[in-house]
Amino acid sequence: MNWKRMLAGVGVLGMMACGGGGGDSGTNPTNRAPEVAFTFAPLATAKSVPVDLTITASDEDGDPLTINWTVTRGTLTAQNSKKTIMRWTTPSTVGVDTVSVSVGDGTTTKKVTGQIHVGTPYVGGSFLAASSPYILTRSAVDPRVAIAEGATLTIEAGTEIYVNTTSLFFDVNGTLNAHGTSDAPIIIRYNDRTLLCGTSSGAWAGIRGGGNTGVVDLEYVELWYAQYGVRLKEEAVANLQNVSVRCSGSAGALIEGSGYLRAIDSEFTDGVGDGISITTQLTEPDSVRINGCILSFNNGSGIHMDLNDTNKSVPIFVDSNDIQFNSTHGISLAHSVFPSIHNNNFQGNGTDGISNLFLQGGYPGVAHPCLDATCNFWGNTSQNAIDIGIWDSLDQNTVDTRVKSCPWLNSNPLTSTPNCSTANCVSCP
Repeated sequence: MNWKRMLAGVGVLGMMACGGGGGDSGTNPTNRAPEVAFTFAPLATAKSVPVDLTITASDEDGDPLTINWTVTRGTLTAQNSKKTIMRWTTPSTVGVDTVSVSVGDGTTTKKVTGQIHVGTPYVGGSFLAASSPYILTRSAVDPRVAIAEGATLTIEAGTEIYVNTTSLFFDVNGTLNAHGTSDAPIIIRYNDRTLLCGTSSGAWAGIRGGGNTGVVDLEYVELWYAQYGVRLKEEAVANLQNVSVRCSGSAGALIEGSGYLRAIDSEFTDGVGDGISITTQLTEPDSVRINGCILSFNNGSGIHMDLNDTNKSVPIFVDSNDIQFNSTHGISLAHSVFPSIHNNNFQGNGTDGISNLFLQGGYPGVAHPCLDATCNFWGNTSQNAIDIGIWDSLDQNTVDTRVKSCPWLNSNPLTSTPNCSTANCVSCP
């Protein structure tokens, strides 16, 4: 037998098989399913206005693809031979429609579906639930929804608003009255389904209160992907109850003026900056109450305060909140600010170590400072563990002379009935 000829023949067959030639290994290759993705970015589109819907479709085996579209209302017309672009003649009435696309390679079929809100272009006046959802667009030259002093803009319960303009903001010098319910919340978000928390935040500017009479009055409202969910300047005030501010580009709520903030049973989560930030170096807020809120998974602090309240005159109450897993600190305090901090749950704050309460620079220039942070649950009942998580950047060893954290709770007050014992506690000097 000629072994060299035999081996040479095997080598030729091997190259033909690797190159995709006519060699038959005796095993049928495994079919790979086609890939398909719905690439139409907007969440909402205007009624009675045709729009092109798009997908991407491919097959690793190079098989010819068959693409079929369906939609619950309106009609679809192909815009290319592959049917990856379809012109949708939208309905003349508002509603939510489902688009389905099936892609088959002759063996396997992949299907994707997407919901599209068919809405009303906003032209002015109150936002009515019967006309919801709304498509909100403004010129980049003047991207405001302006509410003048003495005027009131109402958003009815159950209304959804999809913002199309990147720099758009509600400019509240009068009153913004947006009262949803638990069953019919108000939703305001940027009109892009591709956005992700932490990477695509700050897509629109948010709600901005200003002037001497600006009132932001929100109940059961969801604010998504704003730079600041609510921003207060000058003497503007805000009442936020059961409000959810998520995926903000900076702070979920920012106070820069001399008004007040009431945040009750609300959420400030997944922001690039702080959950709530109070930064008023040139003036002081009238008062702040943060009660029953969730401040979690923010890339800054759950709550950040930077004031020059050397006289301890600004009433700030931080009570019964869930402050967890914020990257820098649970609560961060700079300069002279003396909030009353009680019955809160602290857990997992700080990326490089426990940092539930942080004094950026102590209390320079304040005689006998004492921060009342008693009766909180610090995620632990060990005094050493609690003390490690409460510290002063100037001098960790003397933080107990500035912060009264004892007595502390022995369990989470939001899920149990804890005990706040006064045993072995030392008061601030």
